[in-house]
Amino acid sequence: MTTVLTWLTVGYVVILVLVLAATLITVLWALWSTGSALGKVKEALIEVERNSAPLEGVLVPVNEGVVTVASALVSARDYLAATDAYLAGVVPTEPAVSESLDGALLAAPVAAPSGART
Repeated sequence: MTTVLTWLTVGYVVILVLVLAATLITVLWALWSTGSALGKVKEALIEVERNSAPLEGVLVPVNEGVVTVASALVSARDYLAATDAYLAGVVPTEPAVSESLDGALLAAPVAAPSGART
């Protein structure tokens, strides 16, 4: 009986070692693949940096121009908001119908489309 238990234990240990070895080999393979992919990414980023370096001299003035335009647009927005607030207090909100071009158009008779029943 002891011999059978010994052989079962040895078999269990062998299987355990094989499974552990297979798992570690799989992890090593995954790490190796990841390292290779990261190496390719590093090379690509170095190439992008090298290819985009000449653009700095062109993009810095463009960026400064965009900042200038943006500040001018903010000033225009603020001016228009102040003008709108001022005009809201000066101009009546509902003009009289006789003074309104829209009112004159609405008061004009509308011809019925041809073939329509009246």
